[in-house]
Amino acid sequence: MLTKVNFLILLLGFLSAFGQAQKAFEGRIFYDVEYVSFPEGMEGVEQSLPQQMTMIVKGQNVRIIQQSALAGELLQIHRAGVDTIFQIFHFMDRHVLMAAPIENKSIKFRAIEKENVKTIANVQTHEVYLQSGTGGHLQAWVDKKHQNPLQTELRGLNYLPLEYTVIKNGITLKMIVREVKSEPIDETYFLLPENIVRISGSDLHRIMN
Repeated sequence: MLTKVNFLILLLGFLSAFGQAQKAFEGRIFYDVEYVSFPEGMEGVEQSLPQQMTMIVKGQNVRIIQQSALAGELLQIHRAGVDTIFQIFHFMDRHVLMAAPIENKSIKFRAIEKENVKTIANVQTHEVYLQSGTGGHLQAWVDKKHQNPLQTELRGLNYLPLEYTVIKNGITLKMIVREVKSEPIDETYFLLPENIVRISGSDLHRIMN
């Protein structure tokens, strides 16, 4: 059975695992999450996982917001020039902050641009294949006018992904943009709360065990 603590650890890993002629994007991007396949034994957890994701972006500063039925609201903050991902979530009746170093161990893809074009959420997108070193590939539809802020997740892709497939913790999922809003974003979205309990990943594992 998937306990709340085990689910939370799964979900935090799920969140972690995002050329420069393009403009830096500033605004909000709203995605729907479609779960394509699960590892054996994990079938049936789809309804407990986040069904939507909101990204608030200002250049390489990113705030990701997700809601899950089991763990509630989960926030993740990436700050430009900082090699740490900050995760904020509800744990043991309080909001806590966990900092995780970005180790750049995610797969770096080779982006192969295709000729296909389609409109997604009123944005013209281009098809790109993301090929890994193992020969496998994933599909993405990208806005070539803007930079990709998800360099910790989609390394090697220069453009802003509006529809893409990724594999996290053995789960294959598809992110499909619902709305793109270009608008000014205040820097305070990327500040960390001052009065919050901080825990480490080792603390979380120790409590779980």
